[in-house]
Amino acid sequence: MKRRVLNWLVLSTMVMPSILFLCSGCDQTGNGSKDTNVFEQLQQKTLAKRIAASSYPLVAMTQSIVGEGYEVWMPAKADDIPTAQEIRRLQGSDVLLTNGPGAGYATWLPMVTLDRKKIFETTKDSFELSDFIQVHEHQIVHSHGGEGEHSHAWMVPHCWLNPRLALLQGQEVSDKLCELYPEDADSFRANYKLLESSLQKAVEEADACQKLLKTNNANLLLSDPRLKHLGRAVEPDSDFLLWFEPEEMQAAKQQLQEKIAQKSGGHKADGQHVLLWARAPGPTEVELMSGVKWIQLDLIELPDAEKGFATRVKDNFKLLSDGIQKSR
Repeated sequence: MKRRVLNWLVLSTMVMPSILFLCSGCDQTGNGSKDTNVFEQLQQKTLAKRIAASSYPLVAMTQSIVGEGYEVWMPAKADDIPTAQEIRRLQGSDVLLTNGPGAGYATWLPMVTLDRKKIFETTKDSFELSDFIQVHEHQIVHSHGGEGEHSHAWMVPHCWLNPRLALLQGQEVSDKLCELYPEDADSFRANYKLLESSLQKAVEEADACQKLLKTNNANLLLSDPRLKHLGRAVEPDSDFLLWFEPEEMQAAKQQLQEKIAQKSGGHKADGQHVLLWARAPGPTEVELMSGVKWIQLDLIELPDAEKGFATRVKDNFKLLSDGIQKSR
């Protein structure tokens, strides 16, 4: 399956008139440590205490670390080009927190001119190469300038669904904020400990879920690869469909049967099959899944007024555990 995104050249033409280019500042070098310290102090005073992020999970983690007194925000949606006002706001933020290479989430990032020194990639130095997930079955098609179209494998961005990786991102965010706002570093570290404790509960829930899967000889099947990071937290390599959007009934039924047949041919021939949904299935899809246990999980892409981020990460594994137990 190929997923076509907007042509970067066309988008650049649309967006550029709205962009105010940043000046990175003069390279001022003092003659002594005293001059350098004065410059750093002046620079510190100009910080707006405005922190931008490219995804809701990064916003949520940052808010839990900084507490009150800081503005933490993100542009409207990951697949929407920011408005001219949002671009100015991005450029006026002290830092932009992103997933980074290998787990890029916001498609608008390459289309907006920003000061590279303000962009902090939360996965670049914290993740191992094996922590990133490449999906060759789902291709991204785009073009750069006059080079024509080309495609490459999609990288799964939803790393925060795996609490072990969310902990790594949270630590990176905390360290960066302590560096950027040293006057509040002690408070940030204390707040991160609370976030860490909450996410550690999610790790424990994932571990319990992993044991339950083995005990019940259960096989996971994902509606689409957006759940791959969550699946990997409890199973080495969960198989997946490509149901990003509703599928035609007959085609979907055949795809599901083929995937179940492939699973049943392995060493878990007598195991149960649990289909995890990354979105609410439509009526026809519910019909085709007759006899198959399915569970709708939370991609945690948008805020929830009733639940915090770490709780939602943990609840996904609780839903999975409960579903496996009820299906026996």
